[in-house]
Amino acid sequence: AMLTATSLALLFLVFYLVKWALHGTTAYGGPEAWRGAYYLLLITHTLLAAINGPLALYVIWRAFKGEFILHKRWARVLVPIWLYVAVSGWVIYLVLKRYGVETGSIAF
Repeated sequence: AMLTATSLALLFLVFYLVKWALHGTTAYGGPEAWRGAYYLLLITHTLLAAINGPLALYVIWRAFKGEFILHKRWARVLVPIWLYVAVSGWVIYLVLKRYGVETGSIAF
């Protein structure tokens, strides 16, 4: 089950990065009073998502190596990060679905 969840998360990341590369970013265009809260959510989501990937690989690696004490110890750190990233990702998606402004493609 965990390998399936990890594979689906990796597949989501690939699709998201392809969409981002082809269509660019979406800017927040909602009420000014919410702008600070939105950017705080976005920044914490982005930073924790960047930590989440390598940490998940580390936890999986420890399980494959049979080092279940380390696996369990680090999984307890990973799960709250993963949950925050997952839930905040949906919130960001819904906010941008309602208030997003397309900014165009990114030139490489």
